[in-house]
Amino acid sequence: MKPTRVAAVTAVLAVLLSSGACGGKDATGPGISLSLEEVFTLAGELGSVMNTYTALSVRSGLNAMLRSAPARGPAAATPISAKASCPGGGTTSLAGSYDGTTTVTANATVSYDGCKTAHFTTSGSFRADAGATSTATNAAAQGTVSGTLTVSTADGRSGACVIDLTINISMGQTGNPVTTISGRACGANVSGTY
Repeated sequence: MKPTRVAAVTAVLAVLLSSGACGGKDATGPGISLSLEEVFTLAGELGSVMNTYTALSVRSGLNAMLRSAPARGPAAATPISAKASCPGGGTTSLAGSYDGTTTVTANATVSYDGCKTAHFTTSGSFRADAGATSTATNAAAQGTVSGTLTVSTADGRSGACVIDLTINISMGQTGNPVTTISGRACGANVSGTY
């Protein structure tokens, strides 16, 4: 796999996966309500478990897409997968595929099995579907994240965390991505521009 393709798929998935850290439309059992701050803490902790999800990867991936424009034509669909241990025990894994170089489509299912971080223990999975394009002056990614996780907090709350998010990311030559999120996660409205 060429480095540009790796960077491109990283750009598409990284923000989507780290922004969508609690998931889905088909919740079973009582739900958990987290504050917006807790949702972002959960997203950050789960996202940092695999280096692929970090904000640094997003920036470098979007920069690589800008450098590789104009489009060189489509590439064959490439499977992606990764697995990592969580800091306090348990695991997280990612499985999916992507297509393209400067125009990329990607999908992934991210799963957690008793993944314990500083403030949460998480099980279950969510799905991210994304697309990204780049020109000589701009890179953009857009996608959806949905699924259901079971989340337990350090203070003893537990329940189904339902997520339904739409995410758009744009970055010009300044190298500073702008992320717009609309939707809900774990009972919190996370709509806004970040």
